[in-house]
Amino acid sequence: MFRLMTCPSILSVSIYLPGRMKSTMLVLVVSIASLLLMSCGQSNKTTAADFPGTYVVKFSHGSEILVLKSDGTYEQKYVPTAGAATQTNAGKWEFKTTLRPIVYLDDALLFDTRSNQPQIPPSRTVLGLSVRRWRSEIELAINDDAELAYQKQPQATPPTVTCPSIR
Repeated sequence: MFRLMTCPSILSVSIYLPGRMKSTMLVLVVSIASLLLMSCGQSNKTTAADFPGTYVVKFSHGSEILVLKSDGTYEQKYVPTAGAATQTNAGKWEFKTTLRPIVYLDDALLFDTRSNQPQIPPSRTVLGLSVRRWRSEIELAINDDAELAYQKQPQATPPTVTCPSIR
C-alpha cells in the first residue's frame, strides 16, 4: 500500500511493508551495502613483486622507457622527439609503503621538469613515484597534477604451440 504525504515544501512517498517484510528488506539492504563497501574497499595488497616490468611515459618532447627488474635494478632510456641522441641510465629501485605506496629510483635522471617540459640538462636525483593501481594496471605517477605517469606495459605472452597427435 502506498501513501502520498505532502508538506508545504516536501513531497514524499512512503511504502507500507508488513513487519516481517520490513525486516527482510532491511537485511537485504544492509547486505548489499556491505558487499559494495567490501568490493570498493582496499584493493589487493601491493608488494615489490608487482612492479618488475616495462613502463612508458610520453612527454611533449620525447618518451621514456623505464624497466624495473626483479633484482632491484632499473634501466632508463629517453628518446627525444627532436634529433638529439638517445640517453640511457641505470640504478637501483626500491618499493616502500609509509603513508602511501611509492617506488624510489636511486640516481635517476630527470628528463622532464615534471610539467611536460624538457629538463636541460637532465638532473640526477632520487625520484619518488607514487603508485596508482586500478585492477591489474599499475602507473607510477611523476606528477599527479599534470597527470604524468609511467604506464606499465602488458607482458608479451609467448605463442602457444600445439603439436599434432600421433596415432
